[in-house]
Order: sequence, then C-alpha cells, then structure tokens
Amino acid sequence: MTSHAHSLKLDDVAGLNENSKAYLQRLSEASIPRTRYPSSSTGKHAAVMVAIFVGRLSDLHVLLSQRSPLLSAYPSDTCLIGGKRDEQDIFPEDTARREAEEEVGLPRSDLQRVRYVATLPPHLAYSNASALTVWPVVCLITDRALVPMLNEDEVQRLFSHPLQSFLCHKADSLLLRLKHLESPDDIYHWYFDDIDPVAPSHHLRKHVFETGRNGVKPILGFTARVMIRVASIAFDTIPHFRIDAPDQIPEIERVTMASGAKASL
Repeated sequence: MTSHAHSLKLDDVAGLNENSKAYLQRLSEASIPRTRYPSSSTGKHAAVMVAIFVGRLSDLHVLLSQRSPLLSAYPSDTCLIGGKRDEQDIFPEDTARREAEEEVGLPRSDLQRVRYVATLPPHLAYSNASALTVWPVVCLITDRALVPMLNEDEVQRLFSHPLQSFLCHKADSLLLRLKHLESPDDIYHWYFDDIDPVAPSHHLRKHVFETGRNGVKPILGFTARVMIRVASIAFDTIPHFRIDAPDQIPEIERVTMASGAKASL
C-alpha cells in the first residue's frame, strides 16, 4: 500500500535541466490529493502509469507499450502501462506500480528509482463495452540503468515517445531528430469525432498520433487523450490543435455520468 507524503525531489536526478525540472514541478503541482478508491470499486476503476524518463538532451519521454498479440482485448494496441484495480489496491498509485512491475518489471517498492510525481484527475475508458474510471499516475524513472523486463504474455514491445510531441499536429524537430518520422510533411497527428457512448447526443474527439515505428500501431483514443493532458500541464501550453469536439462534455463530467450509470445498474 502506497500512502507516503509527497514532496518531489529532483536535484539528484541526472540529466535534468532547469526547464525539465519546471515541467515536472508543474505536473506535481497539478496533482489531486491522494484519494482512496471507493470500497466497492473493484472492477470499475483502473490506473495507468505515465512513466517519464530524461532523454540525452534533457528532454522528457514517456514509456509506452505494445500489447501482446495473444491478448483477447485490444491485441497489439499501443498503450500506457496499467490495468484494473485489484482488491488489495488502496490507492491508484498502488495499481499503477503493481501493473508496472507485472508488465515491464519496474520495481513497485522502489520509490526513488520509480519516483512519484502526480496523480491526475481520472479519465474514462472502455473495456469490453464497460466503462472504467482510470487514474493517470505520473512517475519519473530516475535511474537510466534500470532495465525493463517484459512480461511477454502481456507486452510485446516497450518504446518511448517525446512528451512535448503530444502538443504537435505536425512532426516537430525532436521527432525528426530522433528519426521517428522522416519529414515534417509526414502525417503525424489527426483526429475524428465519434458518438460519445456516455452521452450519445454528444461527440467525443478521438486523437491519433503516429509513432513512426514499423509494426507499431498509432497512439490513439484514451492513451492519446491522457498524454495530451499530461503534456499540456507540463509545458503549460495549448496544443496546436483543438482538443475537444464542439459539443464534447468535459472529461470529469463524463466520469461522473458514467459512475452514476454504473451505480444505477
């Protein structure tokens, strides 16, 4: 169970410059108070770990996984590390750390090398047509020597994506320098508006980010929505595109509506 008091320490993290420290501090300051799961929420709540690490040029990157093709739900999809709450999980951070250890071998009890940054307001996701309230838990990987160990039953591949690039419509200089995409004219980001399953009279904008990696599906839907939010907070910048559909309901209201619907079943 994780319930330690939060004070983000960054001076001991190799490679961080003052800008990157400021980005992480913004995320820390945006954190909601640590809240226990509702006692009856098993199966209805989940958490994902937004695992950030420092690149060679002090830029921030996030770890993403490609799900195993053998999984029955969303095989080979690109996603954040995470999963549903287990009965023993008290806080969303407990779920995020447990899943990160089970999926990619990040040590759940190592609070220094996998350092807590923030828990952000929940987002809504769907699993087998059932609504899940999902809590993004931001952590900083402070040890560059930490080697992930993939659980091949769940994860096919682990890779990274620049955090700031979730604010771009076209490939930025960082993506091009990393050779994720070859030209600024390559299609990088696009979106479409779909019927919101929570409120069918409204629309939900679904964003898609190309990874530029062979055999890897784009970053889309729930994962894209979470990463746009994380990047917007960290860089205190509005994306180069409209985040929501014109009639889209705010995410926190969608979560509340879905929770009410689940409670009435």
